[in-house]
Amino acid sequence: RAINTFSKGGNSTKETVQKLELARAYVNPRTNQPVLLGSGIKGMLRTGWLNYLAQNNKAEAGRTYEKDLLGGSFDNDPFSLIATDDLNCAASIRTAFITARNYSRSKDKPGGVPVFVEAIIPDENCSFLGTLRQLPRHKDRKCDTIQLDDLYKQTKQYYLNLWNAQRVTLKNRVPKWWFGAMENLIQNTLANENALLVRLGKFCTAEYKTTNDRSIRVSISRTETRNQSEGTTFWLAQDDGDDDGLPFGWALLEIGDKTDISSAIINELKSQNPWKTVDLSTKPQILAAHQDFTETDTLASKSIRSLKRQHDDGKLQVAFLLSELKTAQLWADNADKIALADYAETTLPQLASDGNKRQQCRELIVKLKS
Repeated sequence: RAINTFSKGGNSTKETVQKLELARAYVNPRTNQPVLLGSGIKGMLRTGWLNYLAQNNKAEAGRTYEKDLLGGSFDNDPFSLIATDDLNCAASIRTAFITARNYSRSKDKPGGVPVFVEAIIPDENCSFLGTLRQLPRHKDRKCDTIQLDDLYKQTKQYYLNLWNAQRVTLKNRVPKWWFGAMENLIQNTLANENALLVRLGKFCTAEYKTTNDRSIRVSISRTETRNQSEGTTFWLAQDDGDDDGLPFGWALLEIGDKTDISSAIINELKSQNPWKTVDLSTKPQILAAHQDFTETDTLASKSIRSLKRQHDDGKLQVAFLLSELKTAQLWADNADKIALADYAETTLPQLASDGNKRQQCRELIVKLKS
């Protein structure tokens, strides 16, 4: 950050802090591709479930609010039996630095200073894969077991209600093509019990991170605040020079096989090209002298470069190779899978023996090539 000191009459001075940092997207350090953290997915599901419980079980606001609703904490918390993986991208995903503006819900002008953030650009390749598992309950644990189907159902209803509560405000502030495509997507999810619209990330409003009996402290003036059930602003992601913007964080969560219910909004994004003035190229990689340059930087090429670098330095271990092969199972491109499997098949015999992990590598190599 930079600090400027200036005089304000007489000998008094005042410090102005200029924030120069740029908020970056969280990435997998091995692939340099964006990741949706499992903790965020689990938190999103938890909020939907807490809201469901709060409808029939009143709890006093405070530090014990969640404990009172869930009937326990730590190892007695029912969400301790739910494990969520980090969601890795299925194909190379593009990001760009865009403008985030905080708008007042009752006024047309921006409600705050614009900030520049790195955001994931929505398109047909913007897909993440991972698993959510229900763990077996130990006989000594007293926590309830949440059925995953019930969890998905209540989370779906929670975010649907929030969309309906804010749809009129959004309709007047976002592009018509986006709003119409979202309405179409929501109708499609209503007919599919394994698809639900959710919202993730930092720039969602407070309503999407709290239950319906929320109390949000909002500023009325520089010196006055009050508590209310709704916020007063929301964030919009903007292309340079645009008057309208798109809300952050909306995502389609599909359980099981991917469907085509999002095709309409994907086609609109292609047609409207809302990010036409920003650089959508994938991040350039800084290549060391001993690395091979590839014109097309695929997931396989990134992984192989990392493995080659460690192998050349004599640091590559079977455990790391196994980890890369496991990650490759999530890739959408079969050519990438085969390329990594070929490299692993050639390199594995040259590594120090690690019996069980070596056998797992062989099995995954066969699987990736099939």
